Formats: sequence, C-alpha cells, structure tokens
Amino acid sequence: LRKAQERLKKLHERKLVKRCRFSPLEPYCYYIGSKPGNLEHTLALNWVYIWFIKGLKSWEQIHCFNTEVVYGELRCDAFVAIKNKVTGKIKLCFVELDRATNPFDKVPKYNHFYQTDGYRKCWWYDVADRFPVVLIVTTTHKRAANIQKRIDAENINGLEFKTVLLDDIKEELQ
Repeated sequence: LRKAQERLKKLHERKLVKRCRFSPLEPYCYYIGSKPGNLEHTLALNWVYIWFIKGLKSWEQIHCFNTEVVYGELRCDAFVAIKNKVTGKIKLCFVELDRATNPFDKVPKYNHFYQTDGYRKCWWYDVADRFPVVLIVTTTHKRAANIQKRIDAENINGLEFKTVLLDDIKEELQ
C-alpha cells in the first residue's frame, strides 16, 4: 500500500494523474482526465464491484457489470450478471447505492417494472430463471432500517431485496 501511495504521489507531482479528497482525514482519490461528476458515488460503486469479484466462487465469473442502466422509468446504479462457468446459468442482480441524500423510492419502481413485464424485453430475460435480486447498499444502520420498512410496506410482488452497509462491504474486503 505504501509503495502504491508513493508512486501515485510521484505521478501526481509529474502531472500525469490528478487527485482530490473529500476531507483532510480521507485518503486521496487519483484520476485521469476530468474529475468524475459524482466521485463519491463512483467510488462506492467500485467498492461494490470489488466485493462482487471477491465473492466469486472458482467456477463463477462476472458476465457483466453495467453501470447506470435504464429500463424505462427505472434507472439502476448497476446491473450485475454472474455466470456459472460449469452450468452456464446466470445469477442477476440490480444494485442501488443509497447515500441518504434523497428519499428512497426504488421499491415501487422495481415492482412496477415487474408488474408491467418490462423486464421481458431485456437481453437477460431468456437466461434468467427469476427476477433479479435488488441489492441496496446504504450508509447507516438507521437508513437501512428505514429502507427495510419501505420494502415491507411497498413490495407488493414479493421481489427479493437485500440491504447491506457500504462500511460492511469495505470491512469485508480488508
């Protein structure tokens, strides 16, 4: 880690990479080109991607990890497909990052997407044996509890929602 930090610092000093940080207590974030629009969101999504990679079994591989996917009125932060290299079956998952900056309104949107059969037009419909899991990654226990209340009240089709804290993902990866 220290060697990587030293190398990134040298690259920054030579103006080959740029850097920023969210607060003096946070580590630097290095990037090339223009600063990403919503850097915190991008970094959180990268943690989720690494978490998926680390969780793969030896017979699995990431088939796709597409970000900002739009399905009609529904926009998910990521759509993940994990392929079993032996059987060829694919597990699917929508990813929603929730940093508690907006009201959580995704449960009705996913239920509407399911009810209107909008998913039947997707490339993955023929390879899926069920509607994808919706993974919600949020920032606090309180927010996770509030989201769970919304899921319990608004999930009229019994879709599978899972909630995990971003800090738990980071801790699991260290």
